[in-house]
Amino acid sequence: MPISVNNGTIETTTRLYGLTTNFTTTFTDKAGNKAASVTDKITLDNSIKVQFARDNDGDGLIDSITTPSGSPSTQSDLDIYLPNNTKPGSNISVTISTPTIPSVTTTVRYTISDDGLTAVPSDGSAPLPIADGKFSIPDVPISMDHSTPVRATITTPGEATTTDGIRGRLFDFGILEYIDDVKLATQIDGGVINIAKYLRAGDNEKVIQKNNFDNETKTIKEYNISLTNDEQPNIVFGVDRAPGTKLRLALEDDLGNAKILPNGQNYIDLVVGADKRVNMDFEALGIKLDERYSNIRATVLKSDETKDDDLLVRVDLDATPDVIGTPNATSNVTSVDISGSIGTDSNGNNTLNKNTINKVDLYDLLNSVHKSSSLDNTHSYSENFALSANSTGANFMIKNSDAAGNVSISTVTFIGNSGLDADMWFYNYVDPSWRARVGNNSGVYSTQGGKPIYKDYMEIYSPSASTTYDVVQFASGTHYKTLSNQGNMHAEDLARVGRHGDSALYDASNPYAPKKFRNGVDTAAGTGENISFVNGVLKGRPGNYTLGESNPVGSDLVMKMNGWIYVSAPGIYSVRAADLHNYAELTINGTTQKFGSPTTYINPATEASYGKNGQWWSMDFTFDKAGFYKLDMEYMDGTGEMNLSLYMLPKSVANTYGPQDPYPSSMLVGAQGSGTHLFSNNYVEALIQNGHLKKIGTTNSYELSDASKYGESNFGDPVYLRQEGDIKGGNLDDAFVYSKGRMIDGRGGVDTLIVVDDVDFSNLDNVKKINNFEKIQLGSADQAVSIKFSPDGVFDIIDSRNTRDASNSAASESVNTVLKVIGGGKDLVQLTHDFVKATKADVAMLNRKHSVVGDMYNKVDVTSEGDAVNQVYKATFNRQETINGNTINTRHTVFLEIQDGVQVDLL
Repeated sequence: MPISVNNGTIETTTRLYGLTTNFTTTFTDKAGNKAASVTDKITLDNSIKVQFARDNDGDGLIDSITTPSGSPSTQSDLDIYLPNNTKPGSNISVTISTPTIPSVTTTVRYTISDDGLTAVPSDGSAPLPIADGKFSIPDVPISMDHSTPVRATITTPGEATTTDGIRGRLFDFGILEYIDDVKLATQIDGGVINIAKYLRAGDNEKVIQKNNFDNETKTIKEYNISLTNDEQPNIVFGVDRAPGTKLRLALEDDLGNAKILPNGQNYIDLVVGADKRVNMDFEALGIKLDERYSNIRATVLKSDETKDDDLLVRVDLDATPDVIGTPNATSNVTSVDISGSIGTDSNGNNTLNKNTINKVDLYDLLNSVHKSSSLDNTHSYSENFALSANSTGANFMIKNSDAAGNVSISTVTFIGNSGLDADMWFYNYVDPSWRARVGNNSGVYSTQGGKPIYKDYMEIYSPSASTTYDVVQFASGTHYKTLSNQGNMHAEDLARVGRHGDSALYDASNPYAPKKFRNGVDTAAGTGENISFVNGVLKGRPGNYTLGESNPVGSDLVMKMNGWIYVSAPGIYSVRAADLHNYAELTINGTTQKFGSPTTYINPATEASYGKNGQWWSMDFTFDKAGFYKLDMEYMDGTGEMNLSLYMLPKSVANTYGPQDPYPSSMLVGAQGSGTHLFSNNYVEALIQNGHLKKIGTTNSYELSDASKYGESNFGDPVYLRQEGDIKGGNLDDAFVYSKGRMIDGRGGVDTLIVVDDVDFSNLDNVKKINNFEKIQLGSADQAVSIKFSPDGVFDIIDSRNTRDASNSAASESVNTVLKVIGGGKDLVQLTHDFVKATKADVAMLNRKHSVVGDMYNKVDVTSEGDAVNQVYKATFNRQETINGNTINTRHTVFLEIQDGVQVDLL
């Protein structure tokens, strides 16, 4: 059906078929071009509804203050809304009781006429017209002292019978609305209670609960309201009295004792305005509620100052969220069970407030799964979530909201074992910032203060990439030889060092893969290489390689691995570091061994004089017991190819090999069957928390507590890790909940920071403890979160650096990490005036720049035409730092990708 568009609007009338009707709209311009079609749905209600005509909001309170001129103050029409399936002959039975004691009850049956235009009453009175889907019973009595109960039931042949009821009471004195500052408290993992003020206007609250209006023997009006954390709200009373009438207000405790107010009396008098309203603005009056005096007595006075009417407002000054007890969490390898209780503190005390909501929400943060769990009589909950096979971790959030809107949150992290965490630095000796610190003596082989200079580089700069190793072996390959400056490193070579999972990097057809990846034999005999990989098969699992530089800049690789090694049997072990060209420094259980030289460039052609075929022997390591021992390893390579294979054998077995004989790959540290296993710091911490490990004597080493509960067969099973105090992630993809004042370092991987409060990240105090996050998630699906960014704040959160694309184009220079913001239509992102909308060319540049293995998480989602799917913004700003008396000025451009649908305000 074609419809003309007039003044930008269209209007049509059409018949609706059935309970649900879909309609599709397609706009066509004068040239005949058609826009994409949009389909909407209209669903009709098949239930009868009852409402007093003067009850505008349907809450049963009939506001006498807004009585239409000439309408009797003690009467109101009663509207009967008919369902969609009403037919001629349908019968509606309406029962009304008078607002008196005792009440008088009458029932009248109304029958829909044959033409469907009237409702014919059974008492012989005049038929009532049906218009706008309803008929109205006139002049139903209402009262201020007692309610008028009404019930209506419709019966239609062949259709379901439905009933609706309401109690109407004349409102002449009471609360019309109250407004607080909508400050909500949030507590995360039992930490400090944080007060977060919403940034948006218009979030004012209405009366949450009214009590005792249906108690016909009690005439006092009593309200229960919740004021979150505002001790100075603004409460608006409606008083149907002559202007100038006094309203006396007092603050009382639960025993009726009144508080002495700033005026020296235990009450304050306000007057009714011309609009028959009284505004009790606590802040303007200098009055505060408190936990003792939290009841408001409001009394309407007659001219002789005796009581005319009064009411009591019982205020739930709900300043603290209900406590979530420490959750219980166990893993079943393919699933996890999470249980706990709400409202019990560490001493077992009940902390529930008056308006506890009897449910708790649980979220699987990495898989976007939400479950709502009802609380039982002990306020306990229990839920189960599935885990993917060989999961390296899972993050959960437990959220409880009370009636005031305060939120308590507890996080549950299950961590799987990924092996050692490794951070990689692409050493750039010509970086102006670095040269300002160390002068011209800045090469990777330099020393300063008696130690290799690369150690300072690791301390000062954030890593260029990160990964994980469950087996200590890598080889870079030779793609760097295609670069114009062969002293620099190639992104694909670095991805192989990080054991990235892309099989094409190791494929036999890849001309740049390490030699023995190609056919299992050394095709370049005499080079002295001894890579143990065969035919592109990695020992162990790929690492979680995450690149932080789209176009790696640097001539040398520096790496630091840390975690724990498990040795399955006591004894003396020999360690061999093979295939490296420069230097490795291994520390196990406090004993350090060094391989090669950190201060000398080792030419592969002269490698034999340092260690035959690149094989470097260590002294022996002794382990008194089978157990977990701290392991740290540094690696530095200033040559072209970056290789390392670390072996560990019982000394008695090692003695059977000659100094030039290669060790079997089964003896690589961490390899299956080697007798050694590698663990991350967080995984071992979780094992300790859960009582699976106990100390070996007074050392900082550990052995298994009870192999029947957790033994070698359980290595790698997900384990519950409690996030206590400050948080430091590993090099997996983690998710953490933001809590002001708590240090959270996502470290490596692609990490998500979940924000459940309104927070201003343009205030750098709120970001100084937040580091290394690539994504921001705005609350859960049912929350409305407001967040504010400045360019400086974004820069501090992502902790990234300026990079360019592979062509080294200056136009492509920007901070490498594109901060992704995830949210919905209820959420708001405010951006300071520095931000502008990114152009299509900007988006294309970003995606060219980040089409590099390990860095593709920074690409922006686009349509087939290259337009951004989401909202992309950018900002450029300057920073200045002083180093050794030298002023360094830097300029940075940051990008944000905000999910489509999230509200964005440019300030």
